[in-house]
Amino acid sequence: MNGIEKAVKSYLDSQNWRYKYDEEDHEFSLGMSLENNDVDSCIIVVHVRDDEDMSCRAIYEFKIPEKKRAIISDYITRVNYGMFLGCFQMDLRDGEIFYKTSSVFSDGAPLNDEIRRIVQVTIHMAEKYGDGFYDVMYKGKSPAETVQAIEADD
Repeated sequence: MNGIEKAVKSYLDSQNWRYKYDEEDHEFSLGMSLENNDVDSCIIVVHVRDDEDMSCRAIYEFKIPEKKRAIISDYITRVNYGMFLGCFQMDLRDGEIFYKTSSVFSDGAPLNDEIRRIVQVTIHMAEKYGDGFYDVMYKGKSPAETVQAIEADD
């Protein structure tokens, strides 16, 4: 384990979260409950690429049906516009959706607080915008009005 992996492990352990560590892929993964109505869980994956880079993804446990991918692309584009940290992404091949935050640490291992911020931002964004996917796909709401309603709560 490199310094970033040790820092991630330390943070996850400090939260008493149960996780799996894949040594070969340098990934930590855990299930996370979200405080939403329709989208109530996701998988958090922290990937350590090397001694300086890591990413944290909140992967939703549903896939976007092919016929809904265009309208969800519209929703994601509207959500991502102006977003300061991280972004939503969709795999157009299978409809997988996730929110991803990345960071570079050039001065050694990150502090526990730095890891906490990256993980918490990822979870917060997954919660904040998660139900919007269902609102657009199944409740007939437009991407524009869905994003506007979510961001009006800020």
